[in-house]
Amino acid sequence: FTLRDEQGHEMDKLVYIVPNPATPLVSVPLRSDSYQVLSNKRLSKYVRDGLRSAKCAVELHWATWTPTSASDVEGLVDLVKRKYKLYLNGHNGHAESN
Repeated sequence: FTLRDEQGHEMDKLVYIVPNPATPLVSVPLRSDSYQVLSNKRLSKYVRDGLRSAKCAVELHWATWTPTSASDVEGLVDLVKRKYKLYLNGHNGHAESN
């Protein structure tokens, strides 16, 4: 999912979802500032563990998960919502999700 401005220009990647039925994969790329803020928020243990084990490459922390339950998915949705809100707060609220 990509964040776009009002003219449709790509601004940032919000989340990557690999819909493999056997082992779905969710990856949330986070810049260092967003990583610092989000890793200190109250999130589920499942999400916090994924953030702690995130690999850092190309100036991004690549947090990944393979959700196996509805509560795992709910925690990841909460993380993505928080990332989106952080992005809007830092960019005057002119982003739309795709």
